[in-house]
Amino acid sequence: LYAAEGPADVEMFERAADAAVTAAHGHMNVYLIAAPGADVANTVLPQVRDSEGEFARAYSASESSAYLVRPDGYMGFAAAGIDVDGMVAPLRGTFA
Repeated sequence: LYAAEGPADVEMFERAADAAVTAAHGHMNVYLIAAPGADVANTVLPQVRDSEGEFARAYSASESSAYLVRPDGYMGFAAAGIDVDGMVAPLRGTFA
């Protein structure tokens, strides 16, 4: 999950993370990658601060978004915004 600059809807990120982990039956890790100025201090999610903007540049992230990266490094899902249903659909197929 990527949190863009400014105030973040931490509860929404946490709901999305819970939905993803549930869909994967606990067989995945979720991290919140935060832009340098993202306000995510109140989250319980493990965070990685994108202090140099490398993640944002590599994935063209300019707004809050969601990504599923497979263990082999391939992108399984990417979407601007946090579409929980869209994000968990491929997980449900994989972890059925």
